[in-house]
Amino acid sequence: MPRAPFPRPSFRTLCLAGFLALSGTLGCVDEDAGGGGLYVYDGASQSVLVWKDVDKLLEAGREGKEPPKADRTIKSGSIRSLTLAWGGLALDDSHSRLYLVSEKGTVYVIANPKTQDGSISGTSNITSFTLERYPGGSTFGPASVDPNRNTLYVVENDKEGDAARIWAIGNASQVLNGSSLGKDGHTFGAEGDKRAVGVAAGQARMVYGLFADGKDFEDNQNNAIAGPRLREGTDARFPSNPGHQRPINTLIGAQTQVPDRLGYGSLAYDNQRHSLYLFAHPSREGDPAKAGLLVFGGSQFHGNHDQAPNRTLAGVPKDLRIIAHPLHADWLVGAGFTQAPGTAEPGKGKGRATLYLWKSPADGGAPTTIQKLPGVTEIRGLAMGGE
Repeated sequence: MPRAPFPRPSFRTLCLAGFLALSGTLGCVDEDAGGGGLYVYDGASQSVLVWKDVDKLLEAGREGKEPPKADRTIKSGSIRSLTLAWGGLALDDSHSRLYLVSEKGTVYVIANPKTQDGSISGTSNITSFTLERYPGGSTFGPASVDPNRNTLYVVENDKEGDAARIWAIGNASQVLNGSSLGKDGHTFGAEGDKRAVGVAAGQARMVYGLFADGKDFEDNQNNAIAGPRLREGTDARFPSNPGHQRPINTLIGAQTQVPDRLGYGSLAYDNQRHSLYLFAHPSREGDPAKAGLLVFGGSQFHGNHDQAPNRTLAGVPKDLRIIAHPLHADWLVGAGFTQAPGTAEPGKGKGRATLYLWKSPADGGAPTTIQKLPGVTEIRGLAMGGE
């Protein structure tokens, strides 16, 4: 019988009483505060590895030293055969949930990820639910969480690449174990959009989606505007105007620097600076030199549709596949992959153990590279704690 996934975790604090010479106040410290750490899904071992101190990884990478081993490893028989969707790992610190989305639309939910270690089982620790697929089959992709609204966003593309939608799962932390969710009331998109490659939850009920193609827009002179589009939505919908086909809250065009033949990409949102990081890589028919890490501001979605990014990051790794940004800290992490030989499907391939770290990406600069993350073979998902 389905049952509620887990009781709400207790909030543990450690209070230290003492006389402070200058203030004479009582100090109280939350033992879970700060940090948040780095969560990495390894496809080879079907496990989540957690590093508490990302600065130690950064220091090792900069100094060419052996990186520290993971502080914790989370395993479960429930995810023993999981193929994680690319970028399908999402962390919600506010509700103490870690979401793992499979390529076929099963969502696994780990409770209290800050304290889990070793092999876990039982519905107090891990549950799952499924998402209804397109009738002809589909592949699920990146995931992102809005912790303020307890909403999980997940990308889905139909098997033929002719349709795409985004799932918006409200009260995600309370979905019953064993549930099957239908598309009605849980999905949204824009008519004609194809190949969703990225999703990111923003602030104030905003959500962003990156699509490789779709129905042509038109400009003020009725000229066709084609190609990849970056959309901003509110309350799980993308705005449209039936009176014309012009872009609304959408960035599209050559000035955006998104390759006109977009193969794959990834989105990540900086809640402190209200900035959207966009990684874009051309398809095989495109120019690989046009791969880029672009940063857009929220206000750009409410003006001209064809705008240059506010800034770009240098030194984009050639094998970059996914990126992630914590909610309230100036970090960016990325992972590399190896493109599958003999396939035309963009972004299809195998994860690697290579990790990229940007400390203070708001200031620009190239990443620090860790060629071999200990205990990891195939990175397919990344997430960072909110602090």
